[in-house]
Parts: sequence; C-alpha cells; structure tokens
Amino acid sequence: MRRCVWQERPGRVLVHGDGDPATLAAWARRVLNPTPAPAEFDDPAVSTLGERHSGVGGYCAGSLWDGLVAAIVGQSVSLASAAVTEMRLAALYAEPVKHGGRAMLPLPTPEQLADSQPELPRRSGVTGKRAEALVMAGRLFATQHIPDYPTPKQQPELAARLLDLSGVGPWTVSSTMLWGIGNADAFPAGDAALLRGARALYGNPALDHRELNAASERWRPWRGMAARLIWLDLLGAPEE
Repeated sequence: MRRCVWQERPGRVLVHGDGDPATLAAWARRVLNPTPAPAEFDDPAVSTLGERHSGVGGYCAGSLWDGLVAAIVGQSVSLASAAVTEMRLAALYAEPVKHGGRAMLPLPTPEQLADSQPELPRRSGVTGKRAEALVMAGRLFATQHIPDYPTPKQQPELAARLLDLSGVGPWTVSSTMLWGIGNADAFPAGDAALLRGARALYGNPALDHRELNAASERWRPWRGMAARLIWLDLLGAPEE
C-alpha cells in the first residue's frame, strides 16, 4: 500500500493500491484504529486529557516506511513546514493521482530514494543531511526485508537498525514508530511541541525535557497515546 498527500491540503492522506478489499480493510484498520484499547495513566493530569478527548484513537500512516520518511522530513521543523516539504518530496518522484476532484501524490518508494543522489530530495527543502538520510533509508529498505507493519516483537530490533542510519536519532525512531505504525508506547523525547504542551498541562513554564522524560515513565505502556493527547490539547482539533 502507498500513502498519498493531498496537493491542496498537505499532510492529509489517502491510500491507493491494488484494490484488494482485504488489503484495503487491513490498512484502514491500522491507520484509523477504530476501536482503540482504553489507555490508563498513573497521572491525574493526563487522565483528565483522556476524559476530555474521549474516543481519540491512534492514527498512523500504516507502514514503517511512510513513518520514517515523515519523521526524517519533520526533524526540527514545524508541523506545517513538514507537511509542505513532504508534499514537495512526493512531487519530485511521481505524477499526481486524480481522485474525487483532488490531486494526490504518493510518497517515494524505498527503491526510488535508493536510486537517487541526495541532491534530488534536497530540492524538496530538506537539509543536505536529511536528504542523505532519506537516500540511506531508501537503500536499507530496498535491500533488506523490512516489514511494512512489524509486530511488537520485531520492533525493538528494527528500531536499533534505524538508529544505525546516519541522520537518524532517537526522536526520529520514536516518531517513526508512533506515526508510522501507531506504537502506543513510542515516546518522542525532545519534541519541542510536546514540551510546550506539557508545560501548559502541568502549569509549569520551567518544565524541561529531563523532567518531562521522568514524568513520561508514569504513562507506560501508553506514552505515545499520552503524547498524542498532549499535542491535541495544545494544537486543538483539526478544522473540518
């Protein structure tokens, strides 16, 4: 399955593929998570967010590859900037797919990035180092058998392999696991927006990343879900 970004509204997604109903249904269940398990937090403040945003599930891109591309593009930039850059990256490798009056662009495949020189993805607006990371990630996925949706047992080994890539650090790996495959405990330590949200949540403008990391231990095994709730409370629900 391939993820697409809408040309008019970067960051929104649609799938296109071979049309097999079972494959599409499995992808949709992974992406939308329509029946999420109830998260429980040993933290009254985060529990309050869970009640305030009752029913929020763990959206994800549906594959480890898509999550990795998005995480590399999104390093140290705003969500809006990452969405625009991701759209530009997709446009470098594919023609738009027309559907429902909208133009959508599939993200580059591992093979496409593996065959590139960093100068091509660099044209999307990413830094030179991130362009190199995208190419190296493509080569890893194109030459190794890496599942699109690894099982929980497979994920620690794959996380270690991703960390071996130049330009990929702990934040990128955790974001890949969270946004790519919906790992409910993946915690993107060091995330600036998450820290802003936590400061507002706890009413402590002096809260730092070290203290937030310590607080997150109380959220296991739902650290990723807690992060989603904090982001949602900070940024608000998306416009219809």
